[in-house]
Formats: sequence, C-alpha cells, structure tokens
Amino acid sequence: MKFKVGVIVPIYNVAKYLEECLKSIINQSYKNIFVVLVDDGSSDNSCEIAINFVSKYDNILLITKSNEGLSSARNIGINFFKKKFENYELFRYDNNEEELKFSIRENTYKINAVYRKNSSKIEALISPDIDYLMFIDPDDKWELDCVKLCVQNIRDSDVIWFDYKFIDELKNKKRFNQFWYYDIKSTQYLSVKDFFKMHLNVKNQYCFWFSVMGMFRFDLLIKNNLNFIHRIQHEDFHFGTILFLKSVKICIFNKQLYYVRIRENSITNNDSLPSFIQNEFSFYFNDNKISKKYYIFSSLLITLAVLTYEKKYICDIELKDIYDKYLIKFSRFVFQNFDFNYIYLNNLIYINGCIRDPYSVLSKYSKYSKYKEIKLNSNFLFYVNDYINFLRYEKNKNDNTLNFVREYGLLSHRIKDHLSYKIGICILSSKTLLKKIILPFLIFMIVIYHK
Repeated sequence: MKFKVGVIVPIYNVAKYLEECLKSIINQSYKNIFVVLVDDGSSDNSCEIAINFVSKYDNILLITKSNEGLSSARNIGINFFKKKFENYELFRYDNNEEELKFSIRENTYKINAVYRKNSSKIEALISPDIDYLMFIDPDDKWELDCVKLCVQNIRDSDVIWFDYKFIDELKNKKRFNQFWYYDIKSTQYLSVKDFFKMHLNVKNQYCFWFSVMGMFRFDLLIKNNLNFIHRIQHEDFHFGTILFLKSVKICIFNKQLYYVRIRENSITNNDSLPSFIQNEFSFYFNDNKISKKYYIFSSLLITLAVLTYEKKYICDIELKDIYDKYLIKFSRFVFQNFDFNYIYLNNLIYINGCIRDPYSVLSKYSKYSKYKEIKLNSNFLFYVNDYINFLRYEKNKNDNTLNFVREYGLLSHRIKDHLSYKIGICILSSKTLLKKIILPFLIFMIVIYHK
C-alpha cells in the first residue's frame, strides 16, 4: 500500500444516502487513502453526517462552502490536494482545542469552515502528498475492493477506467452503462489514439464522460492544470475528454466496481435548475423546463467551445485528425438538444456562467447538424453573432435605460420594454448593407418568439 490515493466527495442535500457512501469508502480493503468531503451549502443534515465521520477518522477532512454547484465542490477538493489552501488563516470562535471546526476568513473560494480530527489550526489545511485521485458522488457507493483493484491494475497507465452497476430506484426504463455501448468484453491497455478511435466506432455513443468511474495519476492533473468547468452541467464531458487526451496510456478495466444510484430529484432527473443559478434565470425565462433546457444547452456549448480550443495544442497530426472527428461527433450530440430560438439564446449572454458567444460555436459546427434549419442558417449565424457582441457591449456600458429595464422595471411593462429595447439595439447595429438586408428577419424572429 505504498501509493497514496486521494478521494473527493462533493456533498449537497444527500442525507438519505451519504452514510452508505462514506461507509463504502472507509471500509475499503485498501487503507492508504485520504478523503476530502466538500459540503456545497446543504440545507438538510448532510453536513452533520459528514462531521460525525470526521470525528471518528483521522484520514477524513470536511470543507464547508457556499452553494456554487458540483464543479465548484470538486475543484475545492482538487485545490486542497494541490496545497493551495495551506497558507489560509484559520481560527476558532472559542479556545476549545477538542473542537473539530476551524473557521476561515473571507476568501475567493467561498469556504466557510474546515473540520478535521486531532489537528491544530496550522495543520488543518495541510494536505498529504497523493499519487492517485478518485471521485465518488455522495449518493453512490464503491465495491469494497474498488481502490485496491485500481492500484493493482493501473500499472504504467495514466488512467484506469472501470465499469459500473445501477441502483435503480425509478425503474422507469431500461438502462445501459458505458461499457455496454462500447462493447467492452475484456480488460485492455490502449494508447490515447486507440481510445479515441474506439469512441468513433461506437454508433450510439455521441459523447464520452468520466469523473467517478476510475482513478488517475494526480500529477497528470497538475501538469495540465485541469479543473472542472464552473457553473455548468455535464461537467464530466469536458473533464473526461481532456484527461484522456492528455494521457499516454489508458487502462480499460472490465470490472463493475461502482454503484450509480438512479433516483428522483438528482441533478439529471430533475427539471429544476441548480439553486445557485435559479434567480438569474428567472428574470429571462418564465418556464422551469425551458430554463433547464437552455442551461444544459449553454453547458454543452461551453464544453464544445473549450474542447475545440484544446485542439490547437495537439502536435501529433494523426491524433489531431482523430480528435477533430471526435469533436464533430460531439457537436451532433449538442445539436440534439438545440432549439433554434434566438431570443432564448440571446438571453444566455446576460447570465453569469452561461455561454457568452453561442453563435460562434454554432456556426463552426452547423454543417454537421442533421437539422435543416441550422444548415440553412450557417452563414447567417456569423451575422447574428455580431448582433450579440453589440448587445454584450451595450450591457457592459453604464446605460441607465438598460439598467432601469433590467433591475427596476414593473412586471407588467418589463417584457414590453425588453422587447422594444432589443429591437432598437438590433436596428442600431445594422450598419452594413448585408446586415440591413437581414434586419427584417432578425426583427421578425425577436417579435415572434416574444409572443
């Protein structure tokens, strides 16, 4: 057990399942692990359950923070293992050295407190040196030999990717795991090129995701400065793709070592937006399902944009060609979630954490879409993007009219004012002959979707 394995558990309102999850970690046959629990502002008694485990085990740390989503919680854990918090000033409200809790002064990561057994305030945020890192979601659990088998079989690979089983509480449809889609029948060790080639050969699998189904070398994450994208959903699409892209050798381990719980009110089985972004969406979207749909769509566009940007750093010509095909395949998955509503897309630019440049991404991949409307408008999207950039410029100016409409307008007049303002901006931005030609279409789309 010479290798140290770090484990990160993001926690948010999972009191019903958390104890089972943490027991599956503590009872692992491989004992050389250190666990970081990150409570992302839970409103149930999840934090109390986590504190109870911290009080019993020296190798568990709890960090509590303001609610900002799954990516933020995981990134806190990553930054702890990167030793970014070791110089933070901690204090206690009383002088009781037996207390687990250390408070922390105001900080950019919005950390509220740290809980750790048998530690002084100097030691509480000192992180161990780890060789490997794993994630587990707080409503899931591991097989008892999960970590041991990963350490034994990763060998000289950068990543080990294993299979999973379902704990299906809904039982509303037949479910298939990733290995079923990839038709994986045996353990294999692949180069990064062979892995992405394998993905391209899977007909029904448009995208690859990875976070909790495996283990990876921690220095790989440090070397590539890899984190989860903040404030988006499906953050493991980006994280998994970049992690595997930066690997040299990948172990595909044909064992089911993880239990995924399918339940009501989880992030993926809920029409509601995450709480940290609800207020911002409520101003521009008056329907929960539409809000959630465009939040997911924005997340996918951001992911596609970041993955596309990464291509310029690939030096190997063959790998770059394979990766380009991977991006095209992923773009088709993104377009499956696309609703060609200009108004909803335009509204995304005002919301913190959403896509700032939707049309530049859409225009780049529009020719690969199966939807005729997107194909026919591929050139038009470039000009719509100019209109959006103009709106963004106006948003950042100290414009009293825009601020009044957005912040102080009466509910009965707000939609009307917002509509007229957008039409006005659209007209003002149409300064070239080509933009004047397409101006009636732009105004028509703005008006029709507001109805």
